[in-house]
Amino acid sequence: MSWSVAGMLCLSVWSIQAVAQERRAAISVGDSKLYPELRLDVDGNDNAFRRSNNEVDDSAFIVRPSLEWVADRRETSISATFDGEFRSADVSETNYTNADFRIGIDSRLNSRSRAEASFGFDFGHLPLGTRFTRFDPFNNDQTTFQDVSLRGEYTYGARLARLNASVGLLVRSFEYTNNEELTAGSDFNAVTPFIELSSRLSGETRGFWRVAVGQTDFEFDNRTSLETNLGVTWNATGRSGGRVSVGADSQMWDNREDVTSAVLRATGWWLPRSFSRFEVTVVRDFLDTELIGDNEQPVADTVDFSWRHEWSSRVSHALNASYEVIDRACPSDDTERLDATFEIALDVRRWVTIGAGAGFGSQDTSFCAGVPTLDDSDFDRSSFFSFIQFSL
Repeated sequence: MSWSVAGMLCLSVWSIQAVAQERRAAISVGDSKLYPELRLDVDGNDNAFRRSNNEVDDSAFIVRPSLEWVADRRETSISATFDGEFRSADVSETNYTNADFRIGIDSRLNSRSRAEASFGFDFGHLPLGTRFTRFDPFNNDQTTFQDVSLRGEYTYGARLARLNASVGLLVRSFEYTNNEELTAGSDFNAVTPFIELSSRLSGETRGFWRVAVGQTDFEFDNRTSLETNLGVTWNATGRSGGRVSVGADSQMWDNREDVTSAVLRATGWWLPRSFSRFEVTVVRDFLDTELIGDNEQPVADTVDFSWRHEWSSRVSHALNASYEVIDRACPSDDTERLDATFEIALDVRRWVTIGAGAGFGSQDTSFCAGVPTLDDSDFDRSSFFSFIQFSL
């Protein structure tokens, strides 16, 4: 279930933000702090529509504002973030507006219990030539979506107690906002209660067992799911940490065959030195956001990798790579996609950073036997960019 992935990634993102806050200046607002940033990019690529044929060069100006608000009062911490991305390109079909807003509350109620709650709203898009538009060379509209989620969790047991017990609920609503002829049937609303029991194995290492029962209503079908997982979390002396779980997800449908799949979610970070950080996330899960016709729900395997290294107090680099394989039931195709970027940054002032980088992307499609192939769904894409970033 993708809700677990979202929660796991939030833990990863917040850990990175906590490290970044140690180095950033802030605007104090009472007992809280604001961290504003603005990044401006000039980007060029050689395949705007991600096609094998009739490749089109494109260049764009991208504005990326972000704002983080953090407040701590006694036993309660509150954080809110906004991340925007606005692209204006020579090829107008590749323009887009992305906006992501999140707020989280973490409160220690007493020495043995704590509560967490979070809300997220994400308005985004799917890149042209991928997912729903990979076979439609005549549709050059960005496929846009809005994803709203609300999560709450109560935990009984001190952080270092031998046993902890948690109960929680996640509510999610996902909707595509255009290209209905391509995305019909993939919108959904989901309600998922869950329980988690954990045991301290040693120090900051805990083993856990998690059970979630979900009800998901799609446009043309409904699903009840039961997922069980075993896993471990760890945080070793500030040098490494993460969460790994394996299990099975059984899905019972009203109008299609029931199916069970193994699921894997793993995220971890490692600091070999204080100035170098590696992070990796591996996920195998059902793909909730793509349900076509009466086919079985696709399964997606993804790997995300990042490495940030500070060569000096002013020079750093960042390497990011993602690999995704989507396994769809015949007659639909399978896709294999790779994206990677590398950038070098120079702090010319405490509040100004400049940099440049390059990126590469590719997609390969595998068709079922007897199904006509469409070569235009495969592509290679190279890009180059420069940027300037402002912060306090």
